[in-house]
Amino acid sequence: MVDKKDLKSFELKARVGSSPTSGTHYRSLEKRRINMDILSFILGMSIVVVIAVAVVAVMAFVKVNKHNKEIDNLQQVLGRELDNQTRERNEVVQEIFRTMDSRLDKLESKLVSRKA
Repeated sequence: MVDKKDLKSFELKARVGSSPTSGTHYRSLEKRRINMDILSFILGMSIVVVIAVAVVAVMAFVKVNKHNKEIDNLQQVLGRELDNQTRERNEVVQEIFRTMDSRLDKLESKLVSRKA
């Protein structure tokens, strides 16, 4: 990196000296300074882009985690609901079997009493 004091001293030497090499040297220092400015700008913009990508990545990670929690919650709720529905269906089936068994027992007793 070129120090500004060095650049000013070369500038003074370029003014004082009339040789073509001192002017060429000054122009090469000016080009270096411009290149350094461009490089600094590019690096600064790159850092801004990297920070923006990092922020977006963090936001996406948070959203994904939130959705995963919601999916897990829905899975638990649906699992419980399915278990409840299965239990209720089994209770209804058992009730039907009990009713049929009772009716068949009554029918059997009537048939046995008629035969006797």
